[in-house]
Amino acid sequence: MIFPTAPAGNLSILSGNSLLTRQPGNLYHYFTMPFTYSSYTAHPPLPHESFVWEDEPTGFPCQKDLIFDSAMSRNYKFHNPEGIYFVSFAVVEWIDVFTRNEYKDIILNSLMYCQKEKGMEVFAWCIMTNHIHLIYRSIKSEKPEQVLGDLKRFTSKALVRAIKDNPDESRKEWMLKIFKTSAKKSSNVNNYQFWRHDNKPIELWSNKVMEEKLDYIHNNPVNEGIVSNPEDYLYSSARDYSGLNGLLDGVVVL
Repeated sequence: MIFPTAPAGNLSILSGNSLLTRQPGNLYHYFTMPFTYSSYTAHPPLPHESFVWEDEPTGFPCQKDLIFDSAMSRNYKFHNPEGIYFVSFAVVEWIDVFTRNEYKDIILNSLMYCQKEKGMEVFAWCIMTNHIHLIYRSIKSEKPEQVLGDLKRFTSKALVRAIKDNPDESRKEWMLKIFKTSAKKSSNVNNYQFWRHDNKPIELWSNKVMEEKLDYIHNNPVNEGIVSNPEDYLYSSARDYSGLNGLLDGVVVL
């Protein structure tokens, strides 16, 4: 199969009702969605590179029909309510809020609550300085997007409140100003917007894709130069996968 070399940003290839997305780091993800061709503007011809997909999904057409910008983050969907999903969500303007452990602990405690009360089954997680990676599924009546939405809504309010109440937070005025400015740009947020709206949910439909995402999540702190080994980073499930005790109980190790 021949796939495009992406310019800055993400690329997607649409063929029939099948979607193949090219993510940063040369990662490709395949899934089907009810997209229509008219929704997107095709690019001029781009240079190409050869890429071989070892685990090609059955029936995926090799014909490339359209190449379009994947400002696709807001078009990603949770199509399977019982599926296992990889999601990533970031602080607005990619502010490095989580350089303080007390803010990371708010996320950690909220994940614990979602596990116990919302039916969130966690397979992997990692809290970076300005974004979070999570692999999970919903095992109760709530849809996976509802569980994630509740997590983001609660933590948004709790984190803004913690920043306001923290006498040692030297960045307080600057961060609150950005949160308030971001809220004014959004039609469905009042006062402060902490999280970006996009979650980029990707259903993990094979063991290979699951392994790729687990490696990506756990190596994130290593690639950022924070630690030398994945298991050395406390705010991640890498310790659970190394046979150690992680900070979050009940992680399902695959």
